[in-house]
Amino acid sequence: MRINKSTIIVLLFIIAMEITAYLILPNNKLGTLDAILQVVEEDQVLFWRQRPHLNIKFQGVNVSTNSLGFRGEGISAGKSKQSYRIICLGASPTFGWGVNFQNTYPFLVEQKLKEIFPAKDIEVINAGQIGYSSYQGNILLEEYLLGFSPDLITVSYVLNDIDRYRFYGNKGVSDKELILNNPFEIAINNTIPNIRSLVFMKKIISKFIDNNEKLGASIFKKQYNLARVRVSRDDYRENLVKIINIARANNIKLIFIKMPINLSLPHLTDSENDILKDGKIISAFYYDQAVKYEKMHDYHEALILFKKAKDYQVIECAQDGAGYHKIMEEVSCEYSVPLIDADRIFRVEGKDKNLFNLPYDPVHPNPEGHKIISEALYNEITSLADLRK
Repeated sequence: MRINKSTIIVLLFIIAMEITAYLILPNNKLGTLDAILQVVEEDQVLFWRQRPHLNIKFQGVNVSTNSLGFRGEGISAGKSKQSYRIICLGASPTFGWGVNFQNTYPFLVEQKLKEIFPAKDIEVINAGQIGYSSYQGNILLEEYLLGFSPDLITVSYVLNDIDRYRFYGNKGVSDKELILNNPFEIAINNTIPNIRSLVFMKKIISKFIDNNEKLGASIFKKQYNLARVRVSRDDYRENLVKIINIARANNIKLIFIKMPINLSLPHLTDSENDILKDGKIISAFYYDQAVKYEKMHDYHEALILFKKAKDYQVIECAQDGAGYHKIMEEVSCEYSVPLIDADRIFRVEGKDKNLFNLPYDPVHPNPEGHKIISEALYNEITSLADLRK
């Protein structure tokens, strides 16, 4: 097939644009969301899932994924008589955000179990998926993981259940109400993050928006209005019970892990503390103030306040966290599911703030935090399962 000269010129131009974009915007210069979109891809069933066969640098560590998009080696469908398979369900704290795979609690538990029970073929699968809620975890378990015949499942969802934003589909609805994109839209959305020149152009557009106060104010206003808690308290309880029922119907043992919630909260002024004492929502207070300035066409002040309203929703997330932890405790007690209270363990250690990826990431456990979780999980597994048979 003969390629004409103009086609060659266009191809060379596109290649040159991509090379230039990579030089100007390498992976380590990407924003957090753009970096995440290098790791996950939109999915028609699960909203999104981690890309398979990755081998990239993400959050300062090397991240490799298998054919299912999980960190770790590939998983065989079959099991030997000596096999004991554990699946760790969870979000980015389970995945090991900013932590080498060999330091994650699923890997550490596997190594210790293999050491203590050498006659058993121990396999611990890290099914942690970045950004997952308990709603997504239910689907992942039922649609994809039951076929691997796990003997035991650990569950540690909470962080994204209380969140107000997703990587895809912030449309003012909860996870269970979200209508997924069609295959064509998904294909487009999954292609864009891999075209660095488009990512660079998006960054330029963001800079333009930052410099246009009226446009910026309207965008933050819309984001605030579309923000909804991803999983309600009732739905969180229901999702945990669903996982219990699925596990028991398939003769699978279960362990809950109450993962610590250590959100980066703003330092409140005296007047902001007074707003809280009055029982008001600070983010709603700043939103109302922003609307007043917007009506006066003071877009500079409106932009600041709409952004503040969006950022201060983290306070509501933190307040929700204690309630969702209580729900996990109640479900654990009601259904006699063993519970590892990693939140309490971190605090009892007396150095809970040192068990996270500080100073830049206060949310995710660091290697020491993963080690502490792995020790508690190992003790629970060995008391729950007779691995000497």
